[in-house]
Order: sequence, then C-alpha cells, then structure tokens
Amino acid sequence: MTPGAAGVIALATRELGSGGYFDGTRPSRAHAAAYDPEVRARLEETTERLLGT
Repeated sequence: MTPGAAGVIALATRELGSGGYFDGTRPSRAHAAAYDPEVRARLEETTERLLGT
C-alpha cells in the first residue's frame, strides 16, 4: 500500500476526531519538547523574528 494510504482511508471511512492522530490509524503525540513552556517561548520568539512582528 502507498505510504499514507492507510491513514487517508481511515480518515475517510471512520470518525476519528481531530488533532490527536498523526496518520489516522493510531494515536500520536508531538515531540516531548513541544510541551515544554521554555521551548515554546523560544519558538514563539523565533517565529516573531522571522515574520518581523
């Protein structure tokens, strides 16, 4: 099967909700650092600098 096809089929044929699934076939979480407030603050600062805001 083509990579990603199982996820597309699952999303199209089942009610899986949103935001909690990476490929539509199993639960997934972001990298642990994504939940770290300091990492998130640095990412926000970097994004603001890149966008010039």
